[in-house]
Amino acid sequence: MASEVSHSIPSLAAQKKSRIIISLLGLCSLIGLGLNVFLTEHFYQIRNGTAGFRSFCNVSPSSNCDVVAASPYAEFFWGLPLSSFGAGWFLALLATSIFAWNRYWRRDAVRFGLLIAAVGTLFSFAYLWIMMGMLKTYCLLCLGVDATVLGALVLIISLKPEGFREHPLNFSRTKWMFAVSVAALLLSVGILKTRDENRISSSEAQALATQVLETPPVRISSPTNVPSIGPKEAKITIIEFSDFQCPFCRIGALVLNSVLNRYPNQIRVEFRNFPLDQKCHPEMTFTPHPVACESAAAALCANQVGEFEKLYQRLFEEQASLRPGKAIDFAKDLKLDMPRFEACVASQETATSIAMDIREGGLLNVQSTPTFFINGHKMDGPMPLPVWFAIIDKLLQP
Repeated sequence: MASEVSHSIPSLAAQKKSRIIISLLGLCSLIGLGLNVFLTEHFYQIRNGTAGFRSFCNVSPSSNCDVVAASPYAEFFWGLPLSSFGAGWFLALLATSIFAWNRYWRRDAVRFGLLIAAVGTLFSFAYLWIMMGMLKTYCLLCLGVDATVLGALVLIISLKPEGFREHPLNFSRTKWMFAVSVAALLLSVGILKTRDENRISSSEAQALATQVLETPPVRISSPTNVPSIGPKEAKITIIEFSDFQCPFCRIGALVLNSVLNRYPNQIRVEFRNFPLDQKCHPEMTFTPHPVACESAAAALCANQVGEFEKLYQRLFEEQASLRPGKAIDFAKDLKLDMPRFEACVASQETATSIAMDIREGGLLNVQSTPTFFINGHKMDGPMPLPVWFAIIDKLLQP
């Protein structure tokens, strides 16, 4: 009898080793939780147009967090980010590791943790395949989450989960752990949803998309040298009338950046200047944006030297610091061909191009910035991203 008891109780060394592994499992859970909270924040910033043009983890075309976050695969269901469920998963794993700290709960907690880890590993491999095979773009932070999931699985396996034949399942304890895991999942998704600053329902997005597409499409000329982003053969062309000093234009540009990330081969954005500045916009009765004309000229000339997108992003990213001469400073920082660039800024041809954009905007009844024309359909102002997605998905339908 004594030998049976001694056999059923692990040695002190074994208990110490188990506690170290369980502590590492808890630490692993906290790391995964933190990564998923950050990814969820990034998801909502991308969708709401409050993120910058490039995240720190945008290393190359094949390693771009923004492309992954803007893709439909970043959503789980109901427009909720997969990462918020991932945060709930890690929170449930953390709770399970706390249960495992108790010697009497350990056996059932380890077996329950193995189930959680197995499910998480399957999801990790599935989404790794999506990044590799469908998006052909990786998210470094997502890969970090995958590594953490695999680490958790290895740690749980090292605790040597026991089979159900040797020790029947304790349903009471398992029910408690299941209830706590579900609560952790719901709590995580609910709390992180509050980070969505621009909530709009799917039905509202569809209604606004229909409203835009019901406007009669207009024909807009497309000069060969117009500043643009995206392939010329794209199925959808978005004409953007904008002002580099307009705060709403900055939001619109950031939203468009997310649209381009989601539909990289199907969309072309053409930029038209509509500066609210009397220096080049004579119909303005006052000048709310005193360096808008200078910025417009800089953008056109950056296009002439093949660097429009870089300066376009820089002007909007640092909009708050714009002042006379700042656009030229940005061009120097970007190492543009300065003699050619400065000659272009001072040329009459550039002033004429800006005047032509303003004149065309007037003919199209552009009354505020930003104004967009999506395959000719007019959209006033920076609509929420779900509206853009709804419009583009409708236009892409065969």
